[in-house]
Amino acid sequence: MGLPVFLVAVLEWRFMQVGGFLALWVIGYGLVQAAAPKLVRRGRHAQGPGGGTARLWAFVLALFPATIAIALQQGLPPGPVLVVGLILFGIVFAINSAVHSYE
Repeated sequence: MGLPVFLVAVLEWRFMQVGGFLALWVIGYGLVQAAAPKLVRRGRHAQGPGGGTARLWAFVLALFPATIAIALQQGLPPGPVLVVGLILFGIVFAINSAVHSYE
């Protein structure tokens, strides 16, 4: 709930911009999650991801909120930092979610 309020109140996005962004987020998340098995599989006949893969993606996922926080603390503009950071976070989160679902 906080993101749409932030986009409208702070970044002054319009209703259609917020709705479009969130719709693209959901569609992109689904596409990345569907492609995740191919992204994390190694080799043509390799088996699916194991526990090490899940740990790796969880660690990578944790880096994104930390990077966003550091960027905001350094005074970078919150709009681009949050939008780009959340898009990248969503990509990694979708892969991480697919890896955990595969287990």
